[in-house]
Amino acid sequence: MTFDLAFEEELLAQCLRDTEFLKAAYRLLEAHHFSTPQLSWIWKQTRECWKSFAERITVKLFVTRAEREYPDPDEQRAVLEVVLKLFRLKPLSPRASLDELRRFVRFVGLQVAMENAVKDLHEDKVDEAFSALRKATLQDLRPKSYRVSHWMEEFDDRQRERKHRKEHPEEFTCISTGLRKLDATMGGMRAGELGLVVGTTGRGKSIFLNHLGYHAILNHYGVVHFSLEMPEHQVAARYDARFTMLAHRKFKTFDFTLDELRIIDARLDKMKAVLSGRLQIISMPLRRCDIHSVRNAIDEARSEMPVHMIVIDSGDHMQPSAKWESKRLEQAEVYWDLKTLAEEDGLVVWSSTQAGREWESRTAGAESVSESYDKARIADVILTLNAVKSDRSRTKGDAGDVESESAESEAKSKLEVYLAKYRDGESKTRIPLDPDFSTMLIRESEDDERKE
Repeated sequence: MTFDLAFEEELLAQCLRDTEFLKAAYRLLEAHHFSTPQLSWIWKQTRECWKSFAERITVKLFVTRAEREYPDPDEQRAVLEVVLKLFRLKPLSPRASLDELRRFVRFVGLQVAMENAVKDLHEDKVDEAFSALRKATLQDLRPKSYRVSHWMEEFDDRQRERKHRKEHPEEFTCISTGLRKLDATMGGMRAGELGLVVGTTGRGKSIFLNHLGYHAILNHYGVVHFSLEMPEHQVAARYDARFTMLAHRKFKTFDFTLDELRIIDARLDKMKAVLSGRLQIISMPLRRCDIHSVRNAIDEARSEMPVHMIVIDSGDHMQPSAKWESKRLEQAEVYWDLKTLAEEDGLVVWSSTQAGREWESRTAGAESVSESYDKARIADVILTLNAVKSDRSRTKGDAGDVESESAESEAKSKLEVYLAKYRDGESKTRIPLDPDFSTMLIRESEDDERKE
């Protein structure tokens, strides 16, 4: 049985990249003593993060804790070098390694139990010997599929966790929406949460998803943007326009002036190094995109960059992992899969979804999601995009209210994002927007926040 340093490194590397593997290995590794102090420390941090917050630990959190626990720069450098090595390592046979670890732990457990049983038998303690062997053979090392909280007994622990989150927000995934008033209500999106952007055709759902992705990478989070409606180069052109604040049409036709090319070069010189390795855009064929292909693409992306958030445009086009008798249930299956992905992989997941035509001229709520209301029950956050007609755009005549052409043009440019659902706090919040779709810019208007 091979159980050397390379095996330990492979095992920890897979724990850092695969939530399911970490769940399975957690109880097994609790019984193992690593062969180097660096690997022991790495497992300790991984274990504490998972036990306390049900999240995989990040490089940023490793750095923060190493700076706190290793005042000596050489020791700090040594442990962080091992951390980076593990994040870059691609285990060749992680499932085989897990099986080997399970056998190893059982072997050690049985060996210790038999040694204790023999000792008890020599002392004529037959019941104790039998109990030790029975306990060793019945020990269940499989991962639990549920979590238990002992309410009052763990009250103080929860308070310490809450205080730690408040004092060290940099250690946890909480991604801004890029809208100040929305963030003030929600506090950002946290790992494990699924958000939906809902709207009728042409309302700007895809551009709003670009906005969410762009602000995530500006805040140093890694994003994988899945496009099921457009090829990846078209989505990239939208990010390019937002990045440079130049018109999107110029990127479609490469119609730049010399001054504009200088602006692009200056922007790249300033920000390219900061934003590199933060965003991957992946286009997938409609009829072959399911949760398995999404997971595979995320695993490949993780070999090149950290992944904290994924954008799906749109989950409505994904294939269910199981076939059902109705379209409604198949749609629910897709969004349950996305919610499971968010929770198991510790990701923020955003998807666009379609609202029915009946919501074209009124504020869409959580019930507006077309085909399957189950989506609304599954999601943690639902944002709807709605057209807003200005009071100034209406004039009174003998025949009633009449809208002028200029008023219609003004109304089309005005949007409102409505927080229709927030599972962990207040909802029913309206935030007026002043979008500039020519440069893919979404921003809040100067109007005050409104509530129903």
